[in-house]
Amino acid sequence: MSKNGLKCEYADIIIIYVKLSDILIKKGIREMGDRNLAFNVSDGGQVNVAEDNSTIYATQNNGVSISELDKIIKEIMDNLFGLEEKDADSIRDIVDMAKDELAKPEPKVSRLRNCLSIIAPMVTIANGVPALTDNLQKLMDYIIPFIK
Repeated sequence: MSKNGLKCEYADIIIIYVKLSDILIKKGIREMGDRNLAFNVSDGGQVNVAEDNSTIYATQNNGVSISELDKIIKEIMDNLFGLEEKDADSIRDIVDMAKDELAKPEPKVSRLRNCLSIIAPMVTIANGVPALTDNLQKLMDYIIPFIK
């Protein structure tokens, strides 16, 4: 069976059903009767169970695309020439901080916001180096979805 590009074998569906049944029994839901229950299984394997008129707000983070992030960071590091040493060091430090936080399974929103607030004025400092300015902006654009 395939739905939305997610391939499920019959055995996988049975396992999901059995596990969800166990969850429902533990919650004291034995007979559904008039109750409405919805299961949502995402491509990443996240399962959401909603009862009656409930609303679920769920975010699934399977990590970041390190290759894209590495490419942006490499471009930043390769274009630090021509800046004053203290400015180049400041950019290196904040880029490293952002990279370390983004590599975590659950990056802290407050730290990423802090990174954005520090990177923003760096774009002005890098104004004379277009490739650096562009890649600092790309880094900011890369971070923004993680804080929404």
